[in-house]
Amino acid sequence: MYNGWDESLEVYQRKITSRVRTLLVPYLIWNSLFFMFLGLYYSYRSDVTYNVSIISFIAQYWDVSQFPWFVVEGQDLLPDGPIYTHFWYIRYLMGLAVVSPFLWIIVKKWPKLALITSGLLWMLHPSILHYSYQIGYLGFGALFFFMLGAYITKTGGTNFFFREIKGLIGIAFLFLISFVVYYSKCFSFIMCVDRIAILLGVVLLFSLASVLTKKGVMFNKKLSRASFMIYAMHLAFVPVWRVIWVEILCPSISLAQLSLWLLAVISNVVVCLIFDIITRKYVPKINTLLTGGR
Repeated sequence: MYNGWDESLEVYQRKITSRVRTLLVPYLIWNSLFFMFLGLYYSYRSDVTYNVSIISFIAQYWDVSQFPWFVVEGQDLLPDGPIYTHFWYIRYLMGLAVVSPFLWIIVKKWPKLALITSGLLWMLHPSILHYSYQIGYLGFGALFFFMLGAYITKTGGTNFFFREIKGLIGIAFLFLISFVVYYSKCFSFIMCVDRIAILLGVVLLFSLASVLTKKGVMFNKKLSRASFMIYAMHLAFVPVWRVIWVEILCPSISLAQLSLWLLAVISNVVVCLIFDIITRKYVPKINTLLTGGR
């Protein structure tokens, strides 16, 4: 969002227009496709009631937990997000893009403080920040990575970022230790550890890429081009791959069963990569609609 940012209204308008094409259009398409799929699936089930109204229809594209279209008997918990659940991140990014000038001012004046604060909010369990999630719809999960992108832009790229990242992670861990005693007795601690693992994974990925690039290793651009397609197809197809591999391998050992989760993800990445290459070559306009040209 902040690449080429010069704080002018013209640049802001151009960025927002770009986000309509790269975020909003794929967001609507994938949610619509999944909505139709679930409609066909539930039409053959007798334990489902329908809440057919304009409000519930619109809710499928924003927050299905408030006005669900399909109500399955015995299903008490619905996700706080669109019907295509993991696109909550895209939903939050669109909201953050709208207020990006305000966030840029914060990062420009207090870069480290902004990054650390947003990181800590991201690590905390959503239930503690319930009203911020329900009212703002800006999402602390997306805010941290949005601020991270702004921080990298502000400080002059990834080289400077990696000189600072050790200190930032150290500070984050100090705050984490402060919450361990309280969180260790509830699910929030697990979520906090999950976020730490994601953060370390991001650092490891960028560090590895930096080392390999310096050694002259060239990365396959086809894989990076397919990243949005892989992300978009993850929710719908990874569970299918798990079922397929369980039926094929019939694992009996716990470790083998756990490894199927990783195998399902790898299988999905390969299929999505092939699908992206084929659609990009033979039906590029459809590929652009599905990925936003990302």
